[in-house]
Amino acid sequence: MMTDKNTNTPTSEAENPDQICLLNCIELCAIIFRGINPEECAALLDEGLPALATLSSESLQSLSKPLKDLEDSCPDITETFCTDLESEYVRLFINSREGIVAPLYESCYEPGSGKVMGKPHLAMRKLLAEAGLEPTGEQASEPMDHLCIELEYLYVQLANGWGGGDAEALRTARAFADEKLIWVREFRDRISSAETMEFYPAAAELLIALLEEVTSV
Repeated sequence: MMTDKNTNTPTSEAENPDQICLLNCIELCAIIFRGINPEECAALLDEGLPALATLSSESLQSLSKPLKDLEDSCPDITETFCTDLESEYVRLFINSREGIVAPLYESCYEPGSGKVMGKPHLAMRKLLAEAGLEPTGEQASEPMDHLCIELEYLYVQLANGWGGGDAEALRTARAFADEKLIWVREFRDRISSAETMEFYPAAAELLIALLEEVTSV
């Protein structure tokens, strides 16, 4: 989560159902790639995800298939499934004896680098400061180019643009999705080529689809 140092805190809601759907999809991806708490897993995937899939079919149809594929990847949401999801998250993104499949930090995808806390971290810290944003909670100790921090920045820019009528914020969101988040394509490819549960490749496809949608807003 982030705090906004400015007085004009952006709204998270929009009257347009397409905008609501896109913001909710960004929020969903941030939750997934932050790591779903097993205690919240069933409510999120058994209630929130189907509701969002239904909303997309009625409004933002470009996200309808990715959401349906994500929903189909978890047909039986049991306690075991949620526990397996958490374990697989750790193996793919955090720690594995065979090596992490897809790090969650942009710096790890820099050509010739592959280490955290690189130039993307510094660039993201500058963008957050300029926007008056500051990560809180566990994210406050993370490098600033963590995927979820970048997604929340994107969310805020879109919410500012739509809820506050800020055309510059929408331009910033489009450029950010198109240029800054380009590394997410390799992130998606690494997950898709791994032997893993269908859930995370489907989530990565949703992430790519929503970024493509943002570039067209």
